[in-house]
Amino acid sequence: MSNRQQRALAPRPAEPQVLLSFQNHQFHGAREIQLYIDTLDWSPQARWEVQREVAELLMQRHEAAQEEIAAYYHWVHQDLTWSQVISEEEFNASMEELCDVAAEVEWRRNRSRSAYDMCVEKWGRSIVDSFWHLLTNQRMHRFAQTLALRYDHPSAITRINEAMWARVSQPPSRGKKLHKYLMQKDLENAATISYAGKGLVPEELRAAGLMFGSHGLLVEGTQQALPPPQLNILPAEEQTQPVTDATSAELPDDQAMTDVSPASSPRLDPALSPLVPRSSSNRSIAMLPSSPALESARSLSPHDRLSARRSFLSDTSDLSTALSNVSLSRFADLTGDDIAELENRGLDRDDPELADIVDSHQKSVRRNCRCSVQVPPPAKVLLRNAKKISENHLLSLLGALATTSPVEGTICYHHMVNLGGKIGLLTRHLNKHSLAERIDSVIANRMALDDFRSADRTYHYFRKDRRPVRPEDSLQIYRMKYIPPPPVTSDNWLLTLKNLRLPGIDVDAACEAWELDGSINLPLFDWVFTMVGGEMAKPVNTLAKIAEMEWSMYSFHQRKDQKSLGWLRSMVHGVIQQIVRQDPVYYAWYVALRPDRQSRLISYPYYAKYAKPGDNTFFRHIDVNVKRLAEENHGANMVQGSVSLTDEDHRNCTTIVPGMHHHTEAWNERLREKGFPDGGKVQDVGPQMLTDQDLADFQSRWTTVPCRAGDARITMPHIPHGSTGPSTIERRTMLPWYVGIQDDGETLEVPEGGTWSQLSQAHRDMVGGPATPSGLSVLYGTIPYRFPAAVAVTGLGAISDALVGRLRWDDPMVRQEQSILFGTEGHGAEEYIRKWRKRALKRAEECFMAVAEAEMQLFGERSYFYCRRNGIPLDSIQGDRVAAEIDSKGELPVHGRENTPAE
Repeated sequence: MSNRQQRALAPRPAEPQVLLSFQNHQFHGAREIQLYIDTLDWSPQARWEVQREVAELLMQRHEAAQEEIAAYYHWVHQDLTWSQVISEEEFNASMEELCDVAAEVEWRRNRSRSAYDMCVEKWGRSIVDSFWHLLTNQRMHRFAQTLALRYDHPSAITRINEAMWARVSQPPSRGKKLHKYLMQKDLENAATISYAGKGLVPEELRAAGLMFGSHGLLVEGTQQALPPPQLNILPAEEQTQPVTDATSAELPDDQAMTDVSPASSPRLDPALSPLVPRSSSNRSIAMLPSSPALESARSLSPHDRLSARRSFLSDTSDLSTALSNVSLSRFADLTGDDIAELENRGLDRDDPELADIVDSHQKSVRRNCRCSVQVPPPAKVLLRNAKKISENHLLSLLGALATTSPVEGTICYHHMVNLGGKIGLLTRHLNKHSLAERIDSVIANRMALDDFRSADRTYHYFRKDRRPVRPEDSLQIYRMKYIPPPPVTSDNWLLTLKNLRLPGIDVDAACEAWELDGSINLPLFDWVFTMVGGEMAKPVNTLAKIAEMEWSMYSFHQRKDQKSLGWLRSMVHGVIQQIVRQDPVYYAWYVALRPDRQSRLISYPYYAKYAKPGDNTFFRHIDVNVKRLAEENHGANMVQGSVSLTDEDHRNCTTIVPGMHHHTEAWNERLREKGFPDGGKVQDVGPQMLTDQDLADFQSRWTTVPCRAGDARITMPHIPHGSTGPSTIERRTMLPWYVGIQDDGETLEVPEGGTWSQLSQAHRDMVGGPATPSGLSVLYGTIPYRFPAAVAVTGLGAISDALVGRLRWDDPMVRQEQSILFGTEGHGAEEYIRKWRKRALKRAEECFMAVAEAEMQLFGERSYFYCRRNGIPLDSIQGDRVAAEIDSKGELPVHGRENTPAE
């Protein structure tokens, strides 16, 4: 073969597949979409609108792909070629993932059909059929159902039109979607917002190129003027008349809306066809028989429907028997659970057709999944095997199954075994009932799973690799197990704090303010400004001067093409940050003020704040999920705060809502009554979430709490907080973020935040943490690698080493220092603190000099200290451009707009 022929036959790289077309751009992956959005220097509201629109388009792509997978799976199964090659068990195993996708597709169709049926019941079939084809996804179907439950049809149509007009009539601007067709946002706003406007004016509609369609909704066109067409609303008895045919009535095609121009609907890829109820040719939405005994079958899980139908059709002999004796049209949508219910109640004896169905079906459904509808399809996907998953995913899975009860049979045995494997249970010698009981107890104790794993009465449920190590598990060469020592604590915390003998602090008044407001400011770091060292030159012989130089250096090394929002993200392991994290006095106050008095803490590595005049520093949020805080006590002990190294004023400081820790349950009840979303791990606290009326009822308000230089603010996690803004002065702040460690010595008090090992490694490697302490992702909020000139501050003491994960809290030297610090007699604690601070200042001087020397060696003539030493203007130094992130226009995308972190 010639070289030319070889080259002709050689594989060539395929053109990358287009994932999404949006705003006249084509994107091949999520990264390209992210970079494109990051180049848009828009307002947060406009940016969010774009992000949400892209999410809708991606979900349409995802659902369309799943539809094709489901169709292919059904074709392969019905083709029966596999039956000549492999057994049914082998087929099910090889097609398990496709089967799960098909189940999820059918689940979505059932939800859409449920929404359609509800709208028909409330408004009448002819009305619903006139507009249903305009609803292009499941969420639009669900919002239509919400409107049907709340409003009559004329009111709902009016609200939808008002919502659409409010969107379309906005002045054109970046991020605004002015498409003249019904969008998901219109239905969402119609269901949640009341528009008290002046009404719809014919001239304004006509000028905007809108008219009313035959269904009463606004569409693009100018042929029809107000008033809208009178709709033929059927009487209630006609609206709710049951369908006696085997299937739902066919929905209208696009010709049913005769006065709508072709441009009135979005032009979608054919693959993105709307999820509307299928026509009578589609058996998957066939109506169930009208017998009251079968009403519950409407809500059965899609997997049950799919697997029962698959098993029934796979037995050709049973199928031929059934076809010859039974009219299957009445029972086309029966599943294994339907038939089991009929058999249990003896109802099959009352109907010869049902009796034949049950008889032919009994053998073929035995091996199918029998999970109830309470088990979500995504959970079934995770349970298709027993492979180990991360702790975060396991907690999410157990939360999704919280409404189930394996003891009552809501989870089938096959899936229970796999769930037991993921949990780490010893399942080999358990019968079905024993396994169900243990899984029930795990789900009930999921919020304290590590305590449950280590308890004396339950630890033997788990494999050794999935529970905390017990002394007897690993004796090996040792002869006897030891008695685990209890945590070192204080018998009288008030006296312990007084024995620290800190000037300027009234311990009694501070504790009283903490109980009343849930937040206090304490001058714990005045010594940073007053204690003088001797190793360095006079201008920088205090920790405060060292800190000021460090802030300037890290600011110099932070990219200037990003909007910082007042954060110095490049500074995570500065010398001053490490000193503050390891401070025993700060640690003692945290332990004393935590509700659980937990003394096993570790500092979460977090970046610094460096707000400058003009920075947009305003935010208001709460660092825990309010619902989980109120109902599960989730994160209730995770006291937080900051340390300020500059004087703040009322225009440049933290803001809090004092006393809210007394009203958490009441606040949560109000949010639930208003239908407020559950929210994520961190929640923005806007005027809708915490209203003026709430503040008045709780006798509180947003209050500024400025710190003096050297003050530490300590705040309960229940307290909504934020920052004033924009900034008018310079502010330098640190967030040491002490978090608790559970009894196993590994899991953090908020498991989503990571583990002790991960934080220990982060301190060792001098990088950022795996997430935020609340478990929030840090996609752009962390350094990609250790700052090359960073130097570890070591040798301060055993407690200091434990606070940054170099030692564990059960180390004898750590316990010895704790006994001194938490003591209630003598001057031991006072002397311990004096020696610690002297040692800390000396080590800070040594480490800072090492940092300066290393920074000059590593960055050469572009070094901060080189420029300062040689009088080179810092602004004249150009940074490197990141080629991988330069777009087609040669511009660098701007990051830094992710969720604002806690302060």
